[in-house]
Amino acid sequence: MKVNPRDLQAYGRTNANGVQNAQKAREAVAAQKAASATKRDGSAARVSISDEARKLASTKSVDATASAESAAKVADLKDRVDRGEYKVDAQLVARKMVDDVA
Repeated sequence: MKVNPRDLQAYGRTNANGVQNAQKAREAVAAQKAASATKRDGSAARVSISDEARKLASTKSVDATASAESAAKVADLKDRVDRGEYKVDAQLVARKMVDDVA
């Protein structure tokens, strides 16, 4: 394999730039941390949660509970099918189908 010296030089420059850029990024992060540390005046932060956010949070917990219950029902049904204990009531299925159409 033949290596072109110009390509090798270009790679070296790119690699060196990458190292320099990484160092600059580290220095910028350190400067931001130092600036944020000096801005702290010891006062307490205030947080307020809207009523809509509270409703959404409570709905999410209800959904999680319902989801857990559904997962338990599905697992139970799978076990019953695997054991051959799950029987389908054909009359009930037919009645539900007719009720949905009507």
